[in-house]
Amino acid sequence: MSARGRRSRGVRAALGLLAGLALGAGVVGWGAREYARPGAVRASFASNFERVGYHDLAGRPAFKLALQIVGDRWYLYTAHFWDRGWSILDVTEPAAPELLAFVPAPPNTATLQIQVAARLMLTSLERPPAELLRHAPWQGFAWLLVHSLRHGPPLVPWRESPAGVLVWSVRDPARPTLLGTWEAGGTGTHRNFYAGGRYAHLAANAPGFRGHRYVILDLADPAHPVEAGSWHLPEQELASGVAPEREGYYLHGPAHVVGDRAYLPYGVGGAIILDVSDPSRPHEVGRLRPDASLGSVQGVHSFVPIPERRLAIINSEAHEERCRPDPGRAYTALVDLSVETEPRLLSFFPEPTPPEGAPYASFCERGGRAGPHNQHHDNGLPHLFHSDHLVYVAHFDAGLRLYDTSDPQRVREVGYFVPADPERRYGVFPTELVTQTEDVIVDARGYAYLSDKNQGLYVVRARLP
Repeated sequence: MSARGRRSRGVRAALGLLAGLALGAGVVGWGAREYARPGAVRASFASNFERVGYHDLAGRPAFKLALQIVGDRWYLYTAHFWDRGWSILDVTEPAAPELLAFVPAPPNTATLQIQVAARLMLTSLERPPAELLRHAPWQGFAWLLVHSLRHGPPLVPWRESPAGVLVWSVRDPARPTLLGTWEAGGTGTHRNFYAGGRYAHLAANAPGFRGHRYVILDLADPAHPVEAGSWHLPEQELASGVAPEREGYYLHGPAHVVGDRAYLPYGVGGAIILDVSDPSRPHEVGRLRPDASLGSVQGVHSFVPIPERRLAIINSEAHEERCRPDPGRAYTALVDLSVETEPRLLSFFPEPTPPEGAPYASFCERGGRAGPHNQHHDNGLPHLFHSDHLVYVAHFDAGLRLYDTSDPQRVREVGYFVPADPERRYGVFPTELVTQTEDVIVDARGYAYLSDKNQGLYVVRARLP
């Protein structure tokens, strides 16, 4: 072939390559735009709730929430879903929350969880759960690629991920000071519990274990936290030789602690009560093992006791969207603890139904995850709302639900607040851009603060008859 022919073939190949790249870029761009299309529901729905305030959190959707009072000011602390770090707001005037600071976290880690008590703040560090991307469609990967090119990748898999707990002083409420670090040695910690005092209670992974185990952390010297004790199921320890029957034997957390009892939501392992009177040797007192037809791989996601009634509330967490089959049915249930060695299911909470005028026949049809996620935890702290019969539950695409358990055999829904769909996508989930109410915390004044996967912070208040 002549030189001229070779040049002509090279030009055609280059043009073909450019055309292919342009076509690929166009497809990726189209998929990313489609994935970012705002949700269709532009109005919120409420019954016995009023919307009090909202803050966009500077475009950083929150996840877990914590509160403290300093002087006459109320401060809200938020962990974040898609951003590494924590935000601090003054919510003394709930109708006008004020963003005071954003505290950046170490790179290449997830900062989903937060606890504040006794002027200490505990923040979790864990390896970002990249395995969740298996649920994303190709348009989601296109959106993630475009987003990463603009803002940097959320995770670099071959780089080290800090994993454990950071301990901060929040005596100056808007300027946390890092005191100490505890390294978990595995993938990190998830939902932890701290209500003041010497000990924190962690859901922590370590090498040689499947999932998170229960760890009691000694904070006598907050600059040098040390493990005081731990507990796990035999199905978790790789060296035990006990093979798990199915996926999901791990502590989601928090381990809600009241006195010398720790109430552990242990996934498919059940709702477990431990005696922690000796922190170095926790031991099991009782366990409720829900049937495999209940819950996802997080069979028991939350376990919140009501000590004065010898009851508890447990719930699952849906993993699949649009009610596609999880291993079991999503649920929230009341548990009888009158014989703590033998906890038993008492009744189930009613499932949410769409309000009149909603453009969907069920919350399964709305899109995203449907089912309960987090309950309000008062942690025994006086500045947080406590009730022996009212239960606040963050319910993914059904928003915030409020239940009355006065009659334990007939739990009633007495209010709800369902936000409008997001107008902008900040993260790869849900696969349809609908509201996903993630967490709720309620202060002693009655104001409830809601986080959402792709929105800011809502402040609402119940107005019961």
